[in-house]
Amino acid sequence: MKIQSLALILTFALGAVRVNAAVEAPADIEEYGEEEASGVKSQSSSETVADLLSLMQETEGELMDVHEDAGRDEGEAGAARRRRRRRRRRRRRRSSSKKKKSSSKKKKSRPAPAPAPKAGKADARPTKIEAGWGDLGKRGEHFTVFVLGSGFDTAKDRIHVIHGNDVCGSSSARTATTTGSGDIPANFGAWTKLPCNSVGASGSKLACGDGESTGLRYVDDHWVDTYDFKVCVCDFSKKGSCSSKSDFDVTPNNPTLQIQSVV
Repeated sequence: MKIQSLALILTFALGAVRVNAAVEAPADIEEYGEEEASGVKSQSSSETVADLLSLMQETEGELMDVHEDAGRDEGEAGAARRRRRRRRRRRRRRSSSKKKKSSSKKKKSRPAPAPAPKAGKADARPTKIEAGWGDLGKRGEHFTVFVLGSGFDTAKDRIHVIHGNDVCGSSSARTATTTGSGDIPANFGAWTKLPCNSVGASGSKLACGDGESTGLRYVDDHWVDTYDFKVCVCDFSKKGSCSSKSDFDVTPNNPTLQIQSVV
C-alpha cells in the first residue's frame, strides 16, 4: 500500500509541473518579448527538471525504506514460521516417544493370575471303608481301598490314610505307615494323586488304587498285630481342590481301615 501511494504522489507531481510550465510560458512572452520569454522558459524548464529530479530522489529513498521494511517483516515472519515448525516437530517426537513407552509397558505386563476355583456344594457322604475285596487287605500285598457312601465324584475325589488317632483336615495329621519307608503311596503328595476310579467305582463307591502296581501297599513288618488306620476323604466339589491336608476334612461314619498281618 505504501509503494502505491508513493507512485500516485510522483504522478501527481509530474502533472503539476507540466501544467505550471504551460501556464507560465505565455505570460512571459507577452511581458518580456520572444527572446526574454525564451530565456524564462528555459529557466522554468530547468527548474522543473531540478524539482523533478529532487522528487524522484526522495521517492527512491522512500521506496528503498519500504523495501527494507518489507524484507525485515518477511524475515521476522519467516523466523516465526520456522519456530512454529520446530515446536510442532518437538511435540510429535514427544507424542511418539510416549506411545512407544506405553506400548513397551503393555508388552511387559504380566498376565492376570488364574481365578481360584469356586467353592461348590459339599455332596460326598462316606459311610464305610473296606480294605480290598472282601475287606482282606494285608501287609506286603497290593490292594484297593473302597469308600462306600453317596455323592462321590470318582474322577476328582481323593482319600488320605492317616494314623488312627489323628484328625481329618488337620495340618498335623500324619500319613499312615508301618515301618516308615517303602509304603505306597509314600507320602501325602502321592496320596493327592492316587486315582479313585478303579474297577467297581461309582457315585456310591470310591475305588482308590487298582490293586496292582498303583494299588495301596504297606510294608510287612512281620508283626501279627492288625493296624487300625483312618481314612479321610477330600470332597472336590466342596473347595474345588484336593491339594492340602485341610481339603481332606470329610470323615466317614466308620473311618477305620484295618491292615491285616501276613500270617
